[in-house]
Amino acid sequence: MRLTENIVFQAHDKNPKHVYYREMQSQSISQKVWPGDSVTGELKKDYRTSNRLAYQSAKTDGKTIAATLVYEMERVFYNSDQGVWVLDLGYKTVKNASITLEALPSGATAWLMDSTLGGKLISECKGTGSNCTLLTAKRIDSPRLVVSGVKPQDAYAPGVVGRFTEASVVAQLHEDSRFDLTFDTSPRREGWAMPILNESDTFLGSATGYDYGHFERYAIAAYLHAAPGINRIAASVAIHNPKAREAGAFTEFAIGTLDIASRAGNLKVSSETSQFTEYKNIKITLPSDNPVLAEILRCKDNWTYSYQCEPEYRLLSEFKQVGRELNLSMLEPAMHPEIVVRLYHPAVYLKDTGASKLLQYQMKHYLEFGHKPGWAYFVHILFYLVLLVAAVIALVKTIGYVRQRARSAKELKQFQATEAAALREILQRDPNFNLEAFRARGKEIATHIQHSWCAGDMRDCRRYLSQGVYNRFRLQLKIMRELEKRKNVMADFEIRRFYVLAHNSSGDFDCLTVRMDAAARDLMVEVGRDEQESLQAARRAPLTPFSEFYSFMRRRDAKTEHRESFDTCSHCGTPFKGEGELNKCKSCGAISGSGTFDWVLAEITQYSEYRGNTTSKNLHGLSSDRIEDRASFVFWRDLMAGLTGNRDYIVRDASESYLGTESKPQSLYDIAVGAADLESYKSNNAESIAKVRIKWSAAAREGTKVRHRQSVITLKAANTITSGAGFAEHSCASCGAPLPETDSIECSYCHSPIQRKNADWLLESVETTVE
Repeated sequence: MRLTENIVFQAHDKNPKHVYYREMQSQSISQKVWPGDSVTGELKKDYRTSNRLAYQSAKTDGKTIAATLVYEMERVFYNSDQGVWVLDLGYKTVKNASITLEALPSGATAWLMDSTLGGKLISECKGTGSNCTLLTAKRIDSPRLVVSGVKPQDAYAPGVVGRFTEASVVAQLHEDSRFDLTFDTSPRREGWAMPILNESDTFLGSATGYDYGHFERYAIAAYLHAAPGINRIAASVAIHNPKAREAGAFTEFAIGTLDIASRAGNLKVSSETSQFTEYKNIKITLPSDNPVLAEILRCKDNWTYSYQCEPEYRLLSEFKQVGRELNLSMLEPAMHPEIVVRLYHPAVYLKDTGASKLLQYQMKHYLEFGHKPGWAYFVHILFYLVLLVAAVIALVKTIGYVRQRARSAKELKQFQATEAAALREILQRDPNFNLEAFRARGKEIATHIQHSWCAGDMRDCRRYLSQGVYNRFRLQLKIMRELEKRKNVMADFEIRRFYVLAHNSSGDFDCLTVRMDAAARDLMVEVGRDEQESLQAARRAPLTPFSEFYSFMRRRDAKTEHRESFDTCSHCGTPFKGEGELNKCKSCGAISGSGTFDWVLAEITQYSEYRGNTTSKNLHGLSSDRIEDRASFVFWRDLMAGLTGNRDYIVRDASESYLGTESKPQSLYDIAVGAADLESYKSNNAESIAKVRIKWSAAAREGTKVRHRQSVITLKAANTITSGAGFAEHSCASCGAPLPETDSIECSYCHSPIQRKNADWLLESVETTVE
């Protein structure tokens, strides 16, 4: 569009350079306005900076200057609607006006507007294809020419873009200076953003429909990016603004183009690529029916360096208030990212948000988006923090809990994938294997171990543990309570995670390694201390998390015949209720804890000692885990024999040559075993020999330094009995009762005859070194 302007004005006698300026406040993003080549009369074009046009005159001071200025205007069309040209004429006030538009086409409309607060239509002209004149003889403030063009024939012609979106806003202003804002877009479009006025004392208390927010610390520009597939974002905003209660007070919220490129600060897009937002309706619910004034302002581009919106000019708008409802119509599309709706109201119209509510909004905003209120915020609310220290601590703990839950959920997915890989081979051979039943039984075994350990009696756990693990616990308890005169007290034991970590084969057995993450409160007390008093002391101890790795063993040819149960025979399902430490099923004769039909706990490794899932050694079908378990068993029994001077502890599990050697009494304190590793294995026609290295530690006596030790245990077995009783401790063949720790050849439970020597790996020698 071309605009020709005839001007006549008096030369200014205080203007020594005879340069005159015109302010052309054009829409910088999508509308271009520039002087044409024709500047006639007594002015000549000088230069242009930003929106300012400069002209120079050669006339002497005090003379009348007459000139004709020609402007070119380019305005972008929508591809589905009429285009709009907007031209601020650059005058603050004019007494009268006459504007002629040549050949205004049919379908086009021109308006002469008074663009002061609220906006006024001065003159209107409908296009007919001939000249169209807008006239007024009365005073106009900030005159603006608006022309609505016809729809373009070619939707892809230069200067034609698609409308970004239509939007409507529902806002509720509360008496305590809070805004509830809802932005709706139509049609639905991905990648749009709701603007937020990010002034120094503006805080978001809650928001929905977004996937992330963008807030810069030293800029008013901020936005909430819509989540995928969402066309509505709602937010609650608190505005801590004491000046809102003074004379000439106003309150404002942001609108503007919803295009994410403009929102992100890309202000240099061309008219061919810029995007627009047309606000169909802005509905505001007020806290009372007192009359207010409303306007829409564009902020200057220097918002990057300011915490406040500095208005550049007023956009065309109309408003109507009925009671508490105010409807605001924006008469031109939003083409800039920083536009605000400003409400002027009486000084006593709004109250302060209040300390409690403001603190709530500030904390939510800081935790969600950061930056604000920063250190100044913490200084500002220091008074509240002193009064609410307990609440702040609880809030921090809650946040940590939420974050931990998020991390746990991520880890859970990884654990499930690990379990699926570990159980793939098991399920191929045993389709009836049930992971949840296995997990439930494993947790019960772990819990039962803790309770039995604290009670000082492991007999009820015999059916679930291998001979090595069972005797380690049983004899360690005996040493602590009878020789060292101390006991362990535990409270608040909880299992937080229990999952299968790995699977490997060990001879005729499968091994499932399970990681248990748990926590408990525990401490050591002297034997004889009152039980209730000891438990109360344990409950005051810190809750300490710990991790252990459990190795469950079962024969490779075993099948799940019954759902895993804590205290029933896995072969036939008969309950073991009330049978104490007996491990032989009275119905089918199956031995529990052997690994023949059920999973037996064969090793417990502390987190610091765990070295991952190592490959078992090739022993021609024998299980290295089973040999290591047997070595652990005889180690503890031999250790007990040395501490007590009673060789009955080892008589059934040692060779005659070992029993013929001299027994040396030992004095040890605070004994702990770290690992049992098979070092060598060889076999001939008659017997097999295995060497197992036991890594352990102990002090010589109470109060002395704990020293690391290593014992190499040599085991021998006839080739026909190297499997022994599997992982189960040898027991009475008739009733399954534990063998007496004497040289008796009669079962103390059923009085049946029992073997003098167990048919298994027997202790041949022990070589111990102290580091």
